[in-house]
Amino acid sequence: MSRGRSGRHLQQESTAQQDEVASVDGAEALASYAKQAEDDALLKTAARIRACAIRRCGELLRAIKAASNQHDSASRARGGAPTSRSQAARDAGLSRDQKRDAIRVARIPEPEFEPAVESEDPPTVTQLAERSKAEVGERCHGITTLAPAVGSVATTPGDGDLQG
Repeated sequence: MSRGRSGRHLQQESTAQQDEVASVDGAEALASYAKQAEDDALLKTAARIRACAIRRCGELLRAIKAASNQHDSASRARGGAPTSRSQAARDAGLSRDQKRDAIRVARIPEPEFEPAVESEDPPTVTQLAERSKAEVGERCHGITTLAPAVGSVATTPGDGDLQG
């Protein structure tokens, strides 16, 4: 058995050399890491990637025809297609909330989605889903308020009366 340096001795020498280099470059390294710690560009990029990924999930889920009832779902299962959007989402590893948010984000028109995600401060997936939810609510609200107006037109005296 030859006598050489032990692994522990080599590790101690390596650590000593690293400490020596660190003391020389330590100030530069510290400044560099401090700068990186304050730079949120990576977080913004990650938020953009996440938003695009969840939107694509929503587009794929929306491509699956929604089951109209439990029997429709059963017939799909026999045909080999996913039984439902929910099942497809579960199979992909999405939670119920992620599925809901994905579908909502996918409903945002591209001309609105792209500038929002590419903005200086990109919205989170939750913020995008809430934006979509609010827009759908406004559209539904407009339809709801229109229906009574149409009904009231027909019941107004003189309106709809073709005979003078």
